[in-house]
Amino acid sequence: MVLLMGQYSTGKSTFIRHLLERDYPGLRIGPEPTTDKFVTVMHGKSDKVIPGNALVVDKSMPYTQLSNYGNNFLQRLECVTLNSPVLEGITFVDSPGVLSGEKQRL
Repeated sequence: MVLLMGQYSTGKSTFIRHLLERDYPGLRIGPEPTTDKFVTVMHGKSDKVIPGNALVVDKSMPYTQLSNYGNNFLQRLECVTLNSPVLEGITFVDSPGVLSGEKQRL
């Protein structure tokens, strides 16, 4: 599992898109902050989006312990499954971009 972190608009989502050679459901790319969720991108039989509250109750997924972080976090979590050979051996977690220290003060 690989977690991508960094400032917004630095190419985290674009990097995942490049490796997969395709878009994934819910992908938004732009110059301003566009990702406001933690999105796990993992292998599955079909393309689908699973909201965080459903993800943590599915015992076949490795995310049940994330329920400890509460509803606010679960509203900012989702899982995307894709039938992609790249994802057979790796799962990506696309995180929301963080603001640089200067922009946080403003």
